[in-house]
Amino acid sequence: MFRSLQVMILKEWSELRAAFFNWSRWNPATLPLLLMIAAFSIYEPFRIGSDWTTSSIMLFSFSLLLPIIAVGSIIPYSFGGERERHTLEPLLATPISNIAILLGKIIVPTIYGWGMAILNMVMSLLSINLAFGQGRILFYPVNIAIGVIVMSLLISLFIASVGVLASLHAATVMQAQRTLAAILFFPLFIPAFLIGPMSPSAWKYTVSQLLVTMGASKSFIILATILVMLIVVTMFVTLIRFHREKLLLG
Repeated sequence: MFRSLQVMILKEWSELRAAFFNWSRWNPATLPLLLMIAAFSIYEPFRIGSDWTTSSIMLFSFSLLLPIIAVGSIIPYSFGGERERHTLEPLLATPISNIAILLGKIIVPTIYGWGMAILNMVMSLLSINLAFGQGRILFYPVNIAIGVIVMSLLISLFIASVGVLASLHAATVMQAQRTLAAILFFPLFIPAFLIGPMSPSAWKYTVSQLLVTMGASKSFIILATILVMLIVVTMFVTLIRFHREKLLLG
């Protein structure tokens, strides 16, 4: 099992590196990620200044937005890309177990998204220290740093799990992208709309009062618990739907 998982992880990483870190071949899917890095590692830290370490923009971008963009840009290639490259049949013909295949498909994008979030946390910290340090070292409060690190990991794992499920029977990468967007619409974009700039002030006030009442720690634990439950359910459903014969038929 562990040997098979190691083989899958090495395979997925080599394909990720060849597709997205190959300087001789430009992949358009990397453009949104590069724009995100420029925005939230350089532009926003310089604009906000020393308050960046506790700003809501920093929390939102590194905990949620960057992992979604990073993982969401590559995860449709998990099975949809295998079909387009005609490499799915050789993969399914190997003796690697179903669980090892699925975990390999999930782990590498998760590490990629999580790593991007942490890397940009560090880069933005360097930006504000260079511009606003003035002889002192600016750093994130410990509780905020831990919260962002944990939440970015859970969001990356959630998007990777949902993305593999969306790509499992997708004939193309495009179809996997559409399915992923449809699945994520309700759990992510509807709540964002309800408390976003277009929502009624009464809704935003109610949500803010609820968060204040529960406290940051309790709110974080509840959200983390919900994410873990969603990840477990998604992985279970994906494993149930993983049938090699049906995958070969599309």
